[in-house]
Amino acid sequence: MADDDQRADRVLDALVANTEAMTHLNATVQNHQQDFSEGRKASREFANNVGAKLDNLDRSIGEMKLASENAEKARQLELKRIYDLLGEERKDRREAVVEGREGERDALTNERDHVRQMVREELGDVRDQRDKKQGLVVSAGKEIWKVGGKYIVAAVSLLIVAAVMKMTGLSLADIIGLTSGK
Repeated sequence: MADDDQRADRVLDALVANTEAMTHLNATVQNHQQDFSEGRKASREFANNVGAKLDNLDRSIGEMKLASENAEKARQLELKRIYDLLGEERKDRREAVVEGREGERDALTNERDHVRQMVREELGDVRDQRDKKQGLVVSAGKEIWKVGGKYIVAAVSLLIVAAVMKMTGLSLADIIGLTSGK
């Protein structure tokens, strides 16, 4: 009987120990499930935020492109207006020279100087526009990086690691071990 009592006590102790272990295991699993759910929620929120930022960035780039196109159209119209004015002025000077014949050489020299000056002004405007556009592209690149460029690079890196894992059949731990040289 004493043997049966000892066996019963051992079985009872084993059942109590197993019940405690199962209780701890269930609590740990529930905790991990809760952490996983919270992580998924945070991941969705982060993805939505990055998506919204990328949409805003895309809209801003579209607005910059439209502004650039409108500026180019305005510049072309101004160039046409300048050339029209030059044509009218040249026509007026020719008429003045034909009528008077005096000062013909001065009129041609003044016309050339005037054309040179207008061309210099236009070239200066073109350079200013080009510098503004270049600065706009650089600042857009910086804003892209601020908004989510590093996340895009991280996402591409994760995709590459996942592809390597899939193709080679290696685990992430194996890849980290290969890269660290240990």
